[in-house]
Parts: sequence; C-alpha cells; structure tokens
Amino acid sequence: MIRVLRGKLSEASAGLRRLGFHVDDGIVTVDYDSSGDPRKELEQVKAAVFEERDKAKTKFRQGIFNVLSAQTVEEARKIVEEVLAE
Repeated sequence: MIRVLRGKLSEASAGLRRLGFHVDDGIVTVDYDSSGDPRKELEQVKAAVFEERDKAKTKFRQGIFNVLSAQTVEEARKIVEEVLAE
C-alpha cells in the first residue's frame, strides 16, 4: 500500500512540475524559471499574431476588391468560393 501511495505521489509531483510548480517535502511552490525573458517572448507572440491578422486582412480586402470588380455574378461567386475554400 505504501508503494502504491508513493507511486501516486510521484506521479502527482511530476504533473505539478510540468504545470510549473515545485514540490518539496509536502510544500508546493511556484517554480519561477528565470532563464527566459517573458516580456520578449510576449512581444514575439504578439508580433506573430499581428502579422497573421494583417495577412488575413489583406486577403479579405483583396477578395472584396475582386468581387466588386467582377463582371458577372458567376465570376463573383467563383471568387468568393475560392477565398472560402482556403
């Protein structure tokens, strides 16, 4: 029974470590990893998100322009279908 409980304790401790906690002798604390620069990482993620947003906006605007400049309804429908399929 003790081995089973120790195994469960070990699994729980490993799970907590993966979530960013440190378990030592029954005390659970937040494990601060100072190896990275959180502000720099946040800025990189924000830049990537803004870049994706700008790409989507450009694609949307070009699609609208193409639809408005289409000569027929069928041509406009085809353009919309192509944009939605991507």
